[in-house]
Amino acid sequence: MHRVKVPPRIIKKLVHVRPFSIQFSQVNFSMITPNLIKNLFSSSRRNLRVVRFNKCLNIDLSNILLYIISKNCDNIRELTLIGRNSIVNDQGSTQDFGNATDYSMVAEVLKQLRKLKINDENVKDVSVLKLIESNPQLTQLQLNKMYKLKPTLFQAALESLIKIKKLNLNLCYQMTDLVSILTKNSTCLTSLKLENIQLKKESLEQILNLDQLKVLNLACNRNVTETYVIQIASHLTKLTKLNLNNCPVTNRALEALALGPLGSRIIKLELAGTEITHLGMKFFLEFGSILELNLSSNNISDMVKHISILLSRLLQLRTVGLHGYEQLVIQTANSYHVNVK
Repeated sequence: MHRVKVPPRIIKKLVHVRPFSIQFSQVNFSMITPNLIKNLFSSSRRNLRVVRFNKCLNIDLSNILLYIISKNCDNIRELTLIGRNSIVNDQGSTQDFGNATDYSMVAEVLKQLRKLKINDENVKDVSVLKLIESNPQLTQLQLNKMYKLKPTLFQAALESLIKIKKLNLNLCYQMTDLVSILTKNSTCLTSLKLENIQLKKESLEQILNLDQLKVLNLACNRNVTETYVIQIASHLTKLTKLNLNNCPVTNRALEALALGPLGSRIIKLELAGTEITHLGMKFFLEFGSILELNLSSNNISDMVKHISILLSRLLQLRTVGLHGYEQLVIQTANSYHVNVK
């Protein structure tokens, strides 16, 4: 078993998921030198399978990191590079790193990826798209905040994928037309996250044909109408997690979700900032398997009464979102020993 040891002062949390893997969480890159990174990966040689830099404080060394990976780790199956794209200077203002990451180095080497997760809003060129095209067998892809990429090239890269199961394009604002990608992968997609993307009508219609879908995030999409939510309830009957935050979800749409097949399947439902009123609260009682519910920033009157009824009936509920409500509502929820966020 190969394990890589890092001094405790450098990392807040380091988890070895399984043999041949390195995982960093909450890493402060300002304390990590290029030589240290080189030593870490060189010691693993070519046996390394999983590399995760997750929620790191600084990704300004990403080019160095990718260069070292390209020289030492061509057998990687899973690559995660999620960090921040800016830092707060001594004056308290935000400063962009400015240096766009060049993924062409690993695109030429990594050909066996199954999972790829990148959060890098500085990317403008096509190097990251070359990385996707070099790995058509990807089953999981997350490209968060990549709104600077040209949509035609972005779409062509996605169309190269053979059988994608989990696709996350949150905040990729330009990707409003996904018909061809969704059509090609209609029988295998189980998770689709498209937050803050104003999808065209044709793309929304194609989502309804993804009959294997279990996770769907369409938050902040103004084109998701009451009628469309009702269609979700009748077409996507395998959903267990649904995020419709800041969408025009009405009491009538909520009724369709609750009284249809999803009423007994949904375990996580996010409906913050919707059009649901106190008249629709009774429908939440129909979600017999729900574990997490987000009702933040909704205009629901007499919420103390309604949250009491809700939590006294839905005994399995573990987490409830109530951001934006008065303190008395929060205290009432806390009295039922649920996690309030």
